[in-house]
Amino acid sequence: MIPWETRVVGAVNLRDRAVGPAEYAFWTRVGGVDLDDKPAYHQALLAYATDLTVIGTALRPLEGISQADAGETLHTAVTGHSIWFHRPFRIDDWCLISQRAPVVAGARAFGYGNAFDKDGMLVASFAQESMVRPVAA
Repeated sequence: MIPWETRVVGAVNLRDRAVGPAEYAFWTRVGGVDLDDKPAYHQALLAYATDLTVIGTALRPLEGISQADAGETLHTAVTGHSIWFHRPFRIDDWCLISQRAPVVAGARAFGYGNAFDKDGMLVASFAQESMVRPVAA
């Protein structure tokens, strides 16, 4: 299990079915694990973190639907996720992940975002396409 620490920016709960903008931001870091100075470890963990909440972000503008519905009334799956690393960073120090998901259409959702280190330097950018469709009755 990865010992994540996460602090959501604002009072956004992706499991809440209230309508909101398709935006989400959170600070995160991995604590209690020796990651050495191997960039691949830090990059892999940041890639994982950027994949976790894009679908929930895309669902925010849809009335009565949230990430809590995945597997219950919605089938969801990531169909493509790309990340670009711009400079070195450490995931065992705080990173800000900020994302938007401007479209849900044709049973797909699209989102993108950026990751910043604690000093505000852009360290990575990402984009994701996902499948989002109702469970057949």
